[in-house]
Amino acid sequence: MKCLPFLVLAFLAGNLVAFGQFATTSDTRDLLSFSVIGYGKKFFTVDVADVKFSVSTRDSSAAAARDAHNRIVAALEQYLVAQNYTADIIKLESTGLTRKSRSSDRLDDDFYLSNSVFSIRSKRIADLSDLQADLVNLGVDEIISVDLFSSQQRALEDEAKELAIADARRKAAFTADQLDWALGKIISIEYLGQRSSSGGGFGARGSRHDGRGQASAASANFVDARVKLSFVYIVE
Repeated sequence: MKCLPFLVLAFLAGNLVAFGQFATTSDTRDLLSFSVIGYGKKFFTVDVADVKFSVSTRDSSAAAARDAHNRIVAALEQYLVAQNYTADIIKLESTGLTRKSRSSDRLDDDFYLSNSVFSIRSKRIADLSDLQADLVNLGVDEIISVDLFSSQQRALEDEAKELAIADARRKAAFTADQLDWALGKIISIEYLGQRSSSGGGFGARGSRHDGRGQASAASANFVDARVKLSFVYIVE
């Protein structure tokens, strides 16, 4: 067997998952096996954003709370049309009218709350900061979240998996070469999870945020994947 330097030993310790034996169906021989974890990462440029926000109004009268709420929603719809967004861009996620009552003599502690949560999906990334600021100015009380992603997200996920499999194959071949093993076939594959991360800096979270954060749609945006492959090997 070859003499392994320290760096090779460290590589093996970090990437070899398990050793085991698998019985074949054709005879009584036991097949030695080992597993390797591969990693794949695919970078992308953000071209789609989902903005989730809420509209909340309160009044001692249920009708007044609802009317105030509806006026803000109507203003939002008019604004989106004026800004040349498509009519179906805004989606209603939830809505409700509830009475809030507390044990207090203060009138402000007994009121009706009209609340709705909406989402907007937009491909106009360059206008995203202005959009958030305008929503707040029109009466939106909270920008709940801004999710940035690619319109090719599914294809990116598949490409990340392909890279992870290729990485696992490379590590397995390296290991077999260093240990003088004859590398056999793959006997199992396990996907260990996938992650998507966007480093856009839109300053999207927080109540009544002014939405003027600087967009960084091409910064640190990636999809990554991990996969575990198990290989048969023969000690030569």
